Amino acid sequence: MKVYDAPPQCGHDDDEYVDEGERPDVSDLLPLASELKRLLALDEYEDEYDLDEHEDDEDEGDPPPPPGPEALQSAYAVALQLAARLDRDEERFWALDEVTEFDLLEALFDLPLDLARAGMVDEGAELGLALSFVEPDHFLGDRAVLLADAGRREEALAQVTQILESLPANAWVESKAGETYASLGEPLRAEAHFRAALERAEDDYQRGS
Repeated sequence: MKVYDAPPQCGHDDDEYVDEGERPDVSDLLPLASELKRLLALDEYEDEYDLDEHEDDEDEGDPPPPPGPEALQSAYAVALQLAARLDRDEERFWALDEVTEFDLLEALFDLPLDLARAGMVDEGAELGLALSFVEPDHFLGDRAVLLADAGRREEALAQVTQILESLPANAWVESKAGETYASLGEPLRAEAHFRAALERAEDDYQRGS
């Protein structure tokens, strides 16, 4: 049973690469980022659901559904190749995120869960591990949830225990622990973590997540 030992929380600073000359070379990664954008239909997403444009609308509708199984499988392969090329180099990831014409991290956030919901649980779990060097609380938290949803109890428990013990406590980690235990049929433990998530929430957005 493979459980990833989480790295420290990301310390990325949006102003880190003020001087373009200091930015790591990511030219070899740009084709992979462009292919991800195509496979995930991000151009259509931006046209149909602009978060900035609709953030104040009461009835803003739902974002487009995730790509179909074939596109998801291809996106998984490209994202896994991207993670391998990055070789856990967080600095290069943020440099790539900065130069792409879309939010790379946002594009990757839902991919492991989307894969699992399409029946590709192994792929979702593997990708969650591969990307966890960037945002461990998010990707490892979602990994615990997707394993629990798939009925893989021991793997889910091992993953949720690991993130609770190794990552700084915050609303997201507690919320994902709650989701995991709820899916595993342990409502009392789930409630305890959901309450902890509310206590640690820093704003209304986190309280509603």
